Amino acid sequence: MRVLFEGHTFSQDHGGISRMWKRILPLLVDLYPDVQLALQLRLYRTRSAPQHPLIRRITHIEDTRLSRIAPFLQWVTQKRQELFHPDIYQAMSYSASPIRGCLAVQCVYDCIHEAFPAVTGNPAFSLRKRTALETADHLIAISHATKADVTEFFDVPPEKVSVIHLAADPFFHEIETPEQSADRQHWLTKLGLKKPFFLFVGNRGNYKNFFTLLHAFGQSGLGKQFDLVAIGGEAEIRHTENEFVIKNGLERSLRLLPRLEDAVLRHLYRSAVAFCYPSLKEGFGIPVLEAMAAGCPVVASHIPVFEEIGLSIAQMHHPSDPEALAHLLQRVASWGEADREIEIRRGREIAASFNWENAVRNLYTIYERLLRSRRIGAV
Repeated sequence: MRVLFEGHTFSQDHGGISRMWKRILPLLVDLYPDVQLALQLRLYRTRSAPQHPLIRRITHIEDTRLSRIAPFLQWVTQKRQELFHPDIYQAMSYSASPIRGCLAVQCVYDCIHEAFPAVTGNPAFSLRKRTALETADHLIAISHATKADVTEFFDVPPEKVSVIHLAADPFFHEIETPEQSADRQHWLTKLGLKKPFFLFVGNRGNYKNFFTLLHAFGQSGLGKQFDLVAIGGEAEIRHTENEFVIKNGLERSLRLLPRLEDAVLRHLYRSAVAFCYPSLKEGFGIPVLEAMAAGCPVVASHIPVFEEIGLSIAQMHHPSDPEALAHLLQRVASWGEADREIEIRRGREIAASFNWENAVRNLYTIYERLLRSRRIGAV
């Protein structure tokens, strides 16, 4: 089985997508010796691509200084791809197969642009995505919720879409050592986090629905005893956020931190009262699994994908109901040690049920089934 992977995503530094495939690709060739894998890359910024002795690299040179010979370089790249003789072309970012005659498989991560066209829509991107999905032989969605969105927004028959669940990085599952505990205390001091806090990670705008969380935090009356810490996203507070913060006296309770490396993020997961994820829609929600793997209770919006992951109904709220979320925050803040330990243990069990080995086995099974169907059809 020869698989050519479109790896431009690694060059573009798409964090979550890149990390997903960096886990899957080395496991694929380790677990299945019959798989020969080549990664199609741009030469520029390829250090984020997986390093593995069994993964070939077909590098496409893109250098403006070489524009005069660009057609020749493209021809060389095309020939190298053809000489690999791929059975399957796996696209990571909605690109068409460069090789005729091989099966084209496309991965779909979410339908956010289609669900919220007024705020996140990009007509050019949506057109490229639609073309890629319509011309692919098969699609892989990262959740059943995303599969349902694909069939709804793109009128794709359900049988054309398979589901492969993702997982949290094993790094987040590790049991904390005494050294890590000391480093965690160091970082809490360095970041000035003296009070217990609720944690939010990612962009704060649009479908991420941060303002509902901010509104709920203000309603809850917890601002004097607790902080609300938001990591990543915009460096400056938005005007609407700032107005609400000032009006409700939360200037000293809202903490905006920059994007942090995974080791520090794990420290904050382990220290937070709860991880809050009030999104209106998600393709899957890896931060939810990361938080649970690290031992952090999760409070999230009641949307299909979080039900699919296995979150407790009792810990979910309607995404547009700040009052319900405020009650949840109050309840979590009032937990005793026993209640908290029950929720942490349950979250770790859920997170452990999603792993990269299962994702790779499912991917291989899909490839094998597609190739078998093609052989039968050719007889």
